[in-house]
Amino acid sequence: MKATILTLIFCFTSLIVFSQCFQDRHNTSIDQAWVTCTKMESPNDLRGTSHWILYDLKTVQQLGKTHFWNINSPDQTDKGLREAIIDYSVDNTIWNEWGRFTLSEGTASGFYEGEPGPDLTGISARYILITIVETHGNTCAGFGEVRIESFGETSSVEENFLSFADLNVSPNPAIDFTNLSIEVSKAQSVNVQITNLQGKVVSEFDENLISGKNEFQIPLNGFANGQYQISIDNGRDRKSAQLTIINL
Repeated sequence: MKATILTLIFCFTSLIVFSQCFQDRHNTSIDQAWVTCTKMESPNDLRGTSHWILYDLKTVQQLGKTHFWNINSPDQTDKGLREAIIDYSVDNTIWNEWGRFTLSEGTASGFYEGEPGPDLTGISARYILITIVETHGNTCAGFGEVRIESFGETSSVEENFLSFADLNVSPNPAIDFTNLSIEVSKAQSVNVQITNLQGKVVSEFDENLISGKNEFQIPLNGFANGQYQISIDNGRDRKSAQLTIINL
């Protein structure tokens, strides 16, 4: 399948014209970036009042690799994204969390070429929501540009977007075990990961889900007390929930 690149920038002309021989180089003008200094209510209720930007791709598209350029203006690189969350949706109402990613601080150099961002692993989405949770030191937040690989429109949302319903974790907080409950539209195999706040995978296993409601127990013996994230991924869609573990 042929891939195309969606270039999502914040000016009226493409930055490619500034360096024809080095298409990935980025200039140092703050005018070429998205910067926000005021937190606003997010379209995803889970994100609350935050620094965010929402992209409408107009149609549901199957997405792939990304490439980001951070804030690259001298004396303003600390406004750049350090950690952010990507959420995606087909209708701007029901949101799925892809996960978190980090970016290095811009170099304030005309030779700055950005860096590879997360691989969205073929998710199908029309709306991409990027929420900045940490900058490189400034209270204002933003980044310069993002390019997203697209494999084109999906033939239909129903056929290609195997959306997860609500992912429930109970008990939560948990001590020795927790129960995972999730409803899916079609039978499928999924990968389940539990990660700590540092992003380290502390447990991982595969499950075969049936169409409808699925429930299974996860033992938590040996886990340290703290906050964790449980993620379910079927290779196209991803759903996450927070878990607190309290081992007495």
